[in-house]
Amino acid sequence: MCVPEIIVAAVISWFMDGGILGFGLAFVALFALGIVCWIIRSIVMWVAWSLVGRRFAEQHFLDYLVENGYPQPRPYETSPQEYFVYVMDNTDLEPELRIKAAIEVGTFAAYSGALEWQRLAKVNGAAELAIAAYSRRVAPSAV
Repeated sequence: MCVPEIIVAAVISWFMDGGILGFGLAFVALFALGIVCWIIRSIVMWVAWSLVGRRFAEQHFLDYLVENGYPQPRPYETSPQEYFVYVMDNTDLEPELRIKAAIEVGTFAAYSGALEWQRLAKVNGAAELAIAAYSRRVAPSAV
């Protein structure tokens, strides 16, 4: 993961005639610069997500659940992953819907496997809100 920094640090050290110490300082500076850029990018992305992205993603999830006729979530559903696993394992549902639920389970697993924890947190939060709204929407009315 640090190969580009190593190459650039080696080039800087070679041009500056810095030797091992110059290489080490250049590498540490590049690494620190990368962390600062990552922090700034994360802050900007979270602000954008809070202002626009969350509502858009939540509405998209809600539309997806309605269009595909997902069953009502069980009471006290703890996570979107658990809900989609429940749908995927429910043999009373149509196979097409169960396959769609399996794709959603795989999507959440892919974010986790790719170490995209910030994106997983965003998508998970939007999906939780959408599932809660969907549960209120399809809840049977009390007579």
